[in-house]
Amino acid sequence: SGQLYWVRLGGWQGATGAGTLNITYNGTADPTGGCCHGITCAIYTAIQCDTLGGTYLGDGSDCVDDPCAIPEIGACCLTGNCTVTTIEECEQVIGGTFLGDGTDCTDNPCDGGTGDNVSVHWSIVGTDLLSTGDSCYTVDVFADIPTDWRVDAVAGNSLQQKTVASTTSFFQSAYGGPTSTEVNPDFYPLAEDLQWDSRVTIGCIDSSGNPFDENGLNSIGINWAEFESGGNLSVGDGTWFCLPTDAQGLSRGYVDSGCDQRNGVLIARLTTMDLTSEILFEALFQGRDTDNLTWQETASALITYQGEQDCNTNRVPDACDINNGTSDDINGNGIPDECESSCDWDITGDGQTNIDDLLTLIANFPATYDVNDLLALLAEFGCGG
Repeated sequence: SGQLYWVRLGGWQGATGAGTLNITYNGTADPTGGCCHGITCAIYTAIQCDTLGGTYLGDGSDCVDDPCAIPEIGACCLTGNCTVTTIEECEQVIGGTFLGDGTDCTDNPCDGGTGDNVSVHWSIVGTDLLSTGDSCYTVDVFADIPTDWRVDAVAGNSLQQKTVASTTSFFQSAYGGPTSTEVNPDFYPLAEDLQWDSRVTIGCIDSSGNPFDENGLNSIGINWAEFESGGNLSVGDGTWFCLPTDAQGLSRGYVDSGCDQRNGVLIARLTTMDLTSEILFEALFQGRDTDNLTWQETASALITYQGEQDCNTNRVPDACDINNGTSDDINGNGIPDECESSCDWDITGDGQTNIDDLLTLIANFPATYDVNDLLALLAEFGCGG
């Protein structure tokens, strides 16, 4: 509350230049600090800085390291979108990936998630695997992505509903849960159908982490009640996810139901009742690419059973095993020899030589079988029964 003795205004000349503004109260100078006027820094009091239209950096601050210079800016990537900002704004506020000083968004360098890089495929695990004998088929569902990419989240939001639906119903074991973290392989011997339990995941088939060392899957915003009752899963604001540092999100090679070698991440094992059932899987996927940039895409698939079998449960269709030479099929019946019984004339592969085999032989007589084949089958009739 001192008295203002005098004020002299001048041009912007620097802290000690002629024409500077000086204000004293009762003969005592106000504290000074750095003052930015554009990209120029000078030392002034707060009142001087404000009078000159500058930005005061605080009492005791200085002009070391040029604090008024324009910060370097560059391209910042987040979920496939590109903005130009500072590294601090990008990494600390936006949570994105900074591409470097002087970079820009020309040709959208962040477009790792707006193209057609992700698709949904599946592999037939087997048919009628349940101990009840009910008609069903089991599939492992994959997010197919480029080599060295990873999946971190499978989500649904206001723009893309996440849907896992069956035209019949999903099998759910009383000993399992909706995610792979709730399927304990130690219980397989006690609950034989648990391994066919319908569950979602990222990378891991069960709580052991297989084929990885551990399973760090999490979920949020999902009501599992209908899915756990055998019904559909519909999510508009939720996700199951792992951290970008978790190995389970890394892509791996697999063989799909059409015998094609692919690369992707396991996202679900589903058992649907009846071989005619259809499964719809659609979601928003997010992960990292080879440059550690975040990508985000939507993908979907309509999954059906087309007669594929996997009798040796190696997660490769029998036809693929035979085609690529990993299984022999000496009798040419389309069934890997390791899956067949010791009955030479078990043509149908059910472990017995019975009326079904005889009818198959007659249906293909004489194009495939001759009289000697007929006599051999009749001599073995009843084998395995």
